[in-house]
Amino acid sequence: MYEVRYDDTGPLSGARKILDPGLITSCRRDVEDLYSRAEDLLTFLDNDQAALPPPLPTADRELR
Repeated sequence: MYEVRYDDTGPLSGARKILDPGLITSCRRDVEDLYSRAEDLLTFLDNDQAALPPPLPTADRELR
């Protein structure tokens, strides 16, 4: 397993390889649990975006 690291401003700053089988198993269980409880992406986007007002135009972007 790898821990991907980013610096304080966002760019990738490196990664750390993790070989501990117990930690890998624990993380895998956490990801599997989250995945099993996740909402379908398209349904989420439809519901989430429907509640938002339309974006306001800015100087560098116009609504079409």
